[in-house]
Amino acid sequence: MFFLNLLLLILTGTLMLGWVLYFTDLFPVIGGLLGLGGLFAWIAFLGNLVSKNRKAELQTFIDERIMQRRWFLGVIVITAVAFMALVPANFGTIVINNAQHDRARTVEIQDIDGPGTRSRLVVPARTKVRHLVATGFLATRAFHVKADGLPWVERPVASFHRQQLTITGDFRRRHIVLIRPHAGKLPIFGNESRTLRVTISAAGQTTDLTLKPRAGYRGETVWLGAAADVEPTAGLTLDWRFELERAIKNTRRVQHYSAMWNHPISLSATAIAAGSTISASVTRDDSTTAIISGQVTLPDPAIGPTIIGVIMQ
Repeated sequence: MFFLNLLLLILTGTLMLGWVLYFTDLFPVIGGLLGLGGLFAWIAFLGNLVSKNRKAELQTFIDERIMQRRWFLGVIVITAVAFMALVPANFGTIVINNAQHDRARTVEIQDIDGPGTRSRLVVPARTKVRHLVATGFLATRAFHVKADGLPWVERPVASFHRQQLTITGDFRRRHIVLIRPHAGKLPIFGNESRTLRVTISAAGQTTDLTLKPRAGYRGETVWLGAAADVEPTAGLTLDWRFELERAIKNTRRVQHYSAMWNHPISLSATAIAAGSTISASVTRDDSTTAIISGQVTLPDPAIGPTIIGVIMQ
């Protein structure tokens, strides 16, 4: 009975620690506690005060009264089953991989199938973080994951599973729309207030959105499907700079518009389905007649660039 209990104890401990190692970042903490470090350092200190004879008596007691008893076999089995039913069967893991970047990211995770719980964590540069999320018993839940400066993504997470997300790749695998006027049309804004009107058509349904900042729409770049903190790519901002320099000869105004375009405002952060048609136009405040306009249809997410431009001209 001793060897059977010992074998099951080894297997149960290995199972628990293996799950902790694979699904969480808690292994160093738990390993330190099992090594009588950290919170349990006091036990190690007391152990040094006990004589060798007393330690031998304690080991004999554990051997004869616990390890050689049948009831202890039941305790091990019940512990293993309870652990599997209460922890791994109810939790999955979202792994945020920031190993390729020198910048730390703040990540917000929201449960959209359950009670809407939100959690926020910081993923340091050149590391990855395993974040445990509640899925329900042997279930799958959907989560919104938002890293600062990147579009949010929706991912399902199942119990007993890890969902991998790599910064920045996985956060740019859906289309987002960027609306702006052509640089050559910027003079139409002048000192007059304008209104930006956007129509999204998909599956026979139409959604109308209007943007009119307090000072009027002045030709800013505008996101659809992304929050205002999402950053345009370096290649995009460089292309904008070249376009502005070709269209506008005034260096100060080029710098002004370049700085404005590099920080888009958000009209809507809601994801836009593939196949949707986006129409954008700029009008006078008292009119619906377009001064400039543009239109685009979103392709399949696997095709073409992540950022789809609607250039009004």
